[in-house]
Amino acid sequence: TPKHDMNAMFDPAQKQKRSAPKMPSHDRVDYIRAASWATISLSAILADKEGKQLFRCFLFKCFTEENINFIEATDKMRGTRQKDAKKMLSVEIY
Repeated sequence: TPKHDMNAMFDPAQKQKRSAPKMPSHDRVDYIRAASWATISLSAILADKEGKQLFRCFLFKCFTEENINFIEATDKMRGTRQKDAKKMLSVEIY
């Protein structure tokens, strides 16, 4: 996942500079798997590599990709054990 400039995301002047995320490959996704994304939990979608990437593309088109950035940042912070690193991540999220 590329690092996102959180300030630029909310800057209207940067609107045209948003680069779209790459659509996931559908080679490894069968109909049953894709259809399940409509009924499973968000946690399950985020645990699925292609499901997560498709969700990222959806959020990008809705101008709401900060939602997945927040989820990924908080997951990263939860996995961090060093107090200073955790503090830096919490400041970045805020």
